[in-house]
Amino acid sequence: MSSIYRKFLAWMLVTAIALLAAPQSSFADQELAASSDMPFITLLDEFTLYASEDTRANNAIGALSPLQSVHSTY
Repeated sequence: MSSIYRKFLAWMLVTAIALLAAPQSSFADQELAASSDMPFITLLDEFTLYASEDTRANNAIGALSPLQSVHSTY
């Protein structure tokens, strides 16, 4: 291998290590918004509705279809 090729490979390796070792920002580091700031949620899957936490699965009162935005008052 030529000297220039080795230097190029070494430079690429150092650059890759430096980029991978740098701290990565993520959305998880951000604070969560208050529910009053985001009163709508988008359902990605069907959502079954129950009258209470004690309602059995066969006594569901309805369901919401996926891919719609609903207003959350919780």
